[in-house]
Amino acid sequence: WMHPLGFAYEADGAHVDKEELEAGVLPPGSGVTCNENDTCPAPRYLREGNLMDGFIDGYAVGSEDSVNGLDFGLEAYEHMFFYPINQWAGYGPFSVTLNFNNDDFGSDIFYFCHIHIGMSGRIKFVGGDGLPQINRNSPALPYEYDQQSAFDKECGTYGLEEFQLPNSQCLSEFVCDVPRGLEQYSKCYDAMNCKMMIGMTSNALDEKALFIHQMIPHHQNAVNMAKTLLKTQKTFCADITIANSEDLSAGATGVGESEDIDIGNTGNDQDYCLLDAILRSVIGDQNHQIQTMQGILERGSYPDENDCIVTVLNTTTPGLSAEQKKRNLEKIEEETQETQEKRQLVEKDICMATCSSEKDCYFTATINYFAGELGYYEFDECPNLGPNPTLGMKKGVSYVFKQADSSNWMHPLGFAYEADGAHVDKEELEAGVLPPGSGVTCNENDTCPAPRYLREGNLMDGFIDGYAVGSEDSVNGLDFGLEAYEHMFFYPINQWAGYGPFSVTLNFNNDDFGSDIFYFCHIHIGMSGRIKFVGGDGLPQINRNSPALPYEYDQQSAFDKECGTYGLEEFQLPNSQCLSEFVCDVPRGLEQYSKCYDAMNCKMMIGMTSNALDEKALFIHQMIPHHQNAVNMAKTLLKTQKTFCADITIANSEDLSAGATGVGESEDIDIGNTGNDQDYCLLDAILRSVIGDQNHQIQTMQGILERGSYPDENDCIVTVLNTTTPGLSAEQKKRNLEKIEEETQETQEKRQLVEKDICMATCSSEKDCYFTATINYFAGELGYYEFDECPNLGPNPTLGMKKGVSYVFKQADSSNWMHPLGF
Repeated sequence: WMHPLGFAYEADGAHVDKEELEAGVLPPGSGVTCNENDTCPAPRYLREGNLMDGFIDGYAVGSEDSVNGLDFGLEAYEHMFFYPINQWAGYGPFSVTLNFNNDDFGSDIFYFCHIHIGMSGRIKFVGGDGLPQINRNSPALPYEYDQQSAFDKECGTYGLEEFQLPNSQCLSEFVCDVPRGLEQYSKCYDAMNCKMMIGMTSNALDEKALFIHQMIPHHQNAVNMAKTLLKTQKTFCADITIANSEDLSAGATGVGESEDIDIGNTGNDQDYCLLDAILRSVIGDQNHQIQTMQGILERGSYPDENDCIVTVLNTTTPGLSAEQKKRNLEKIEEETQETQEKRQLVEKDICMATCSSEKDCYFTATINYFAGELGYYEFDECPNLGPNPTLGMKKGVSYVFKQADSSNWMHPLGFAYEADGAHVDKEELEAGVLPPGSGVTCNENDTCPAPRYLREGNLMDGFIDGYAVGSEDSVNGLDFGLEAYEHMFFYPINQWAGYGPFSVTLNFNNDDFGSDIFYFCHIHIGMSGRIKFVGGDGLPQINRNSPALPYEYDQQSAFDKECGTYGLEEFQLPNSQCLSEFVCDVPRGLEQYSKCYDAMNCKMMIGMTSNALDEKALFIHQMIPHHQNAVNMAKTLLKTQKTFCADITIANSEDLSAGATGVGESEDIDIGNTGNDQDYCLLDAILRSVIGDQNHQIQTMQGILERGSYPDENDCIVTVLNTTTPGLSAEQKKRNLEKIEEETQETQEKRQLVEKDICMATCSSEKDCYFTATINYFAGELGYYEFDECPNLGPNPTLGMKKGVSYVFKQADSSNWMHPLGF
């Protein structure tokens, strides 16, 4: 997943503007004319053994070549490697075939990852005796592979050796009360959090640069946290397709698609699979976002990093006590808490639809990311009523809820008889569900009020690209498109926007129903709003609010309103558990923006000092505040509108990793914020992905804690003091790194001339051979390909192929997600 294989004549292929193996591309130096009739060596991309075409669910994926079949399925193949991992696995298995039948080509070729740059491996052509036809390694591999230190090998991480505690720029500890058996695991967390803390003290250039310079080390830390837990195999999952958290947010009682939730690690336990999916998503998604952000820095002529040194000292002003924090929060509530419930009885506060006739009305939904921790729905029809307004609907009238705006991504609307619907095991509006208290019998013939889910104005069925999405009701059409609709809201935002616009219709025609209903988000719990039925005069038919909304809406403090964040008021500096500053050399105009970063990083730093219970709990207790910080960082930049993007579909980073020279689908990359600049759109997509994805993962992890009877949080207090042992100097760090390189750097290039180091395929006949690809996440910063046929050769082995023989590259293992092979 997220590692689709490709093949090229030089390392990294299109990532660095080099030719890939394509039917119309002549092998360099070859004297044949295969390019004239599109018969040059090219891979073929398969799903379930069948060649993929340029369409998915009737939607043309990619370029004209893709639609005409000249890419042999590549763009559709790669497209699906961005789907959520449980969906990707359900669509598979995936594989690639290659037959290189050009005899006069005199060099090697490379396999590489179509999503992540820097993962290329060499392929040498061999004779019948298995020996290379050409001994020299040509073309050269332009980089050496990452080599892990002994400490990183213990942790399953990369780059932590020099950040082991004590360190003068870090806390004395990040993990407290370590039980026996978790000592090494906790040291890994101490080192990775120290590295992030040092990386996230940075100088401010402008809003975008500050975000990227802090988010890259933040993402690198998340990847290392995920790798460390994954290495323990404590989240083993035998079937990643059951990692469906739809009904498993915090507070939920349902068990989704799996009936085997127990304490043991059976491989079929849904909570283990949910957590395993989160780990792999963090590694695949965030490594890809890191490379995208590195490319934005490079193209914008920003420095790769912009750190400032902030040593850990006693703060001159002590932080707030628990009692002071409590009083502050009470004050915020007294000043700002005016809940939705208190104003929903007033007629003027009901939001009415735009109607073109008495029977044809619509609401236009958006998400206000800044209104609370998760964000809330707003509707264009009532901009002054604020988040989650009470909507007014007339019975017997058809309403369309438009979800075209990009903020709707990952927020598919649902309708239920109580707040949050299936998230909390409550009935939703379905054709077979009788409205509570109603005397009709619509449930007997599936005619009860139910929404209908549309794409491009057409009712969705239970299939996408021939794949049955969800339950039997979905396949039989009884859910009126819900599961397919929700399924697509998990797609990457640029793909989702290309499939749209999306909308939902609802006609509530049950006259004897005497209560309100609710709209809610099918992915995030806690975003419900009330719908009241009104008469011809627009007044509610029933004044009382029934059923009750079981929570109050988040209210922002004045400081959070400035930042676009939630929950930062009490973490403004100075604070005895935080550094004196996280942002240095603040230019004029960025003072408030930088204070927001100081406060959110302080909140994360406090949240990520925690007691250790076991490996999974430590990961979750630290990853939740880590994710919350990422969400706040994304919101703060998004609020500035410095990443305005008019067309999110151009946020395609395929050829825009660090080092790339191409500009992908957009020809309008310039300095100004025009709305059509691809770098702005790439960054805007990252911001919205962080908010949508990571809020969903937070709720999933909160649910795992709850079902496992773990505490919601498990913080320990670590005050900021002078460390008794000074940290390493820059010179010492340099010497340590040189020592690591001297001891461990034995690059792949040095051993690829030896015949025994060539990895040979498994062959059932002279013309039918295969390689079985996996990703070793722990081998370097990104991870590298390995092949089951040569487990002892390590990461990115040189492969041996015979010309004229068909090779299948199998990418069924879940580690392949987000790593589609290229050649």
